Amino acid sequence: MKCGYCGPIRHTTFDNISIPLPSGLPSVPLDVLLRTYAGTDFIDEYNCPHCSLVETLAAIEKALEIGKDDLAKGKLENDRQIIKKALAIDVDTDISDQLQVTKLAHLKNTASKVTMFAKLPDIFSIHFSRSIYYQSGLTFKNPCKVKFPESIDMMKYISGGYLANMPSEPMSAPPSPIASSPISSPILAGIGASCKEDEIPSGENIYKLKSVIVHQGDHRSGHFITYRRKEESDGWWRLSDEYVEEVKLKQVLNEEAYMLFYEKT
Repeated sequence: MKCGYCGPIRHTTFDNISIPLPSGLPSVPLDVLLRTYAGTDFIDEYNCPHCSLVETLAAIEKALEIGKDDLAKGKLENDRQIIKKALAIDVDTDISDQLQVTKLAHLKNTASKVTMFAKLPDIFSIHFSRSIYYQSGLTFKNPCKVKFPESIDMMKYISGGYLANMPSEPMSAPPSPIASSPISSPILAGIGASCKEDEIPSGENIYKLKSVIVHQGDHRSGHFITYRRKEESDGWWRLSDEYVEEVKLKQVLNEEAYMLFYEKT
């Protein structure tokens, strides 16, 4: 957040996501949970490699100004060139074993970490973690109800969508060179493309509710039932072991979901 350094993007595969539910709330919208999951976290005392190299370089240049014997100056100059090269090419490379007399500084600042979906599957499954653990060792089921819609627009939460990734009031403005950084950087992706709630989405990543799994019981025991959309129909089945009955969508949307399955339209 201070120097504008942007770390490498890390990709991980997934077939479902697990979202913990807030405790103490009677209900929470699915949109809020997805925005929290695919959003920005702030990390205090992050060891920034760019700031650390800049601080180390400043210390070397100060030592060279003071003046030392030729041998010491030669080693310091060697370290200076190594650090300048790292700053110019790749600040993430570990150069500590290349330095002859200099120890790398470790400068800690506040950093932001962004999680987004780069590629979505045809079936998007969401698991809600309902376990509440207490220091006493007791475990309870979180009764927080997720308000989920029949359709969701995943463009809000993917890297090519209109999710704004920077805080509304940045702690410090990044230096001007960052403005020309590639859009694939995790800090910049989506900036300038935020979407208001009342705007109609493009529809390229619309997902429609396909199935809902519900857990009845407490944390120790219970029973699972499934709601499943009829094939090529807006009707729904409720399945509990061998018992099958037809239900309305309103009943499905009013359930306390354990897992949701959305299918790309």
